[in-house]
Amino acid sequence: MADKQELKTSEARILVFLSKTELVHHWTGRISAKLEIDYAYTCKLLYGLVEKQWIKKDKSPYNPSRNYVKLTEDGKAMMPIAENIVSNFGINK
Repeated sequence: MADKQELKTSEARILVFLSKTELVHHWTGRISAKLEIDYAYTCKLLYGLVEKQWIKKDKSPYNPSRNYVKLTEDGKAMMPIAENIVSNFGINK
């Protein structure tokens, strides 16, 4: 598992968002809009999270041209650190 220095604030926000929302299917545009993070930067962050194996990308069963992301077990293991980062910065979104 990575240490706290390897987890950016925006990455932590994404992980917390994915863990707290009820929807199963999240796509980049929705994450970007809900967290008010620039779309291009969100794409870059998601790519990094996939590389770290904290999230997984799959094709949407409802729209095959759209990818969605979900937390992996490694991503769930990062939740205490992510929640700590988000709470320390007082971020509500």
